[in-house]
Amino acid sequence: MKVAITGSTGLAGNIAGVIEATPYIGQSHTVDRLRIEQPIDWEQYDVFINCAHVDFCQVELLEECFESFKAYPEKTIINISSRAQQPNISKGTMYAAQKAALTHYANNLIYNNAEKRCRIMTLHLGLLNHPTIPSLDYNEVSGYILRYLTWDSHFEIPEVTLQHSANYLAVQAQKDLDKLLED
Repeated sequence: MKVAITGSTGLAGNIAGVIEATPYIGQSHTVDRLRIEQPIDWEQYDVFINCAHVDFCQVELLEECFESFKAYPEKTIINISSRAQQPNISKGTMYAAQKAALTHYANNLIYNNAEKRCRIMTLHLGLLNHPTIPSLDYNEVSGYILRYLTWDSHFEIPEVTLQHSANYLAVQAQKDLDKLLED
């Protein structure tokens, strides 16, 4: 399996490392870490993990990749979004709008494009790798992605939210308190 992922550090670096380190039924996996501004030869890839967030670039990359992947049921696109895409969740309104645009566009491709044969999944992630507040760690997210990639190609999960089970309001209150203490 040949995977393209945008980003090389943090979550993207962890996802790439987990995929490369885990052979599946004798197959090795190669992962190319891509910069969002470089031209991409989509034809060489089986999987695209749309991870790096820069303005609305994730939406544009989804469009480019979909045009190449759409006719192939064995190809997969995974968008890394945020639960901030939900209304009234995030105080970062532009970030929330960018993630909502990614989700909306992915859903339009999934449900309204008759040419679609590839799998598209959008992961809405909650707080990640926080040192003091309950959060998921990168390995938990990477493991979920790896499991999804090993399932049969007819199995599609259009959207899923992954977050720590801690009470959302309590987590947000702790984030606000931490920010207040920093200022």
